[in-house]
Amino acid sequence: MHQKILNIEIGSLVTGCVTGAKHIEDGKPCQDSSIASVQYYKGEPYALIAVADGHGSNKYSRSEIGAHFAVQAAIAATSDWVAIAETYKAFEPGSWLKNAESQFDLPFSNNLKQYWNEKVDKHLKDNPAQEGELVEGIEAYGTTIALAVIYEGQVFLGAIGDSSVFVILNDEQVLNVINGSEEGPLGLSTHSLVQKKAAANWKRMRVSIDNLKMVCAVTDGFTDSLGSIPHTLVSLSETTQSKGLEWLENAIQEFLEHLTDKGVGDDIASVFYFPPWTNEENSGEIDR
Repeated sequence: MHQKILNIEIGSLVTGCVTGAKHIEDGKPCQDSSIASVQYYKGEPYALIAVADGHGSNKYSRSEIGAHFAVQAAIAATSDWVAIAETYKAFEPGSWLKNAESQFDLPFSNNLKQYWNEKVDKHLKDNPAQEGELVEGIEAYGTTIALAVIYEGQVFLGAIGDSSVFVILNDEQVLNVINGSEEGPLGLSTHSLVQKKAAANWKRMRVSIDNLKMVCAVTDGFTDSLGSIPHTLVSLSETTQSKGLEWLENAIQEFLEHLTDKGVGDDIASVFYFPPWTNEENSGEIDR
């Protein structure tokens, strides 16, 4: 389990990841990956949070590697996108947001898929399939990806597959960038980066930072283990705002371990973003 807080001009990030109870029982590694990144372009900060869930089936024998490559590809695709958005700001200031949002659609997901393919292809070339692996080629690296980019007072959210990015608004409404999983090819219950048309399955949305309390990117071990996702996320955001980010940092390990032990037993990767006005005080408990 690892967690950390990054206090930055545009907000704070808290991360947590646990190996699933069933994975520990079966001697499997954690197949989820996550990243919380703060970067600067032209002296201005932006943040990226991302989670990736490697497919758990035995035939996806390299899915933990695929998940790791997915969050790395998210960094590269986001860096390219920010540079484009800054160009719009400089030369088309009146319409930069509309243009940047358009670029966050298929152009972004195509770029993300290309970066991921390049990483997987190189790894496969350097590490050919071994005897006994059920799937050869990139399918062995199957993974989802879900991310949010905090940039210029806006939060841009996107996902391929059933990992989720939730937004908790000031009025306690909970939004999800995806609306449930879809049956896709390869016999999966979710879309995947291994699919040739993965980029076309990109789901996205945008929310102003002024309207939100919290953003949460999580793999499905989190959501599948909860009875009421909105209730839990609203409770978590409210308690963090009243008790402080240090409380969440101290509580997140026990909370995620409880979810995997009492829930579906899957790995859980999570990253939370809070706007810069979130208070920091003492301690409390998450209402599950």
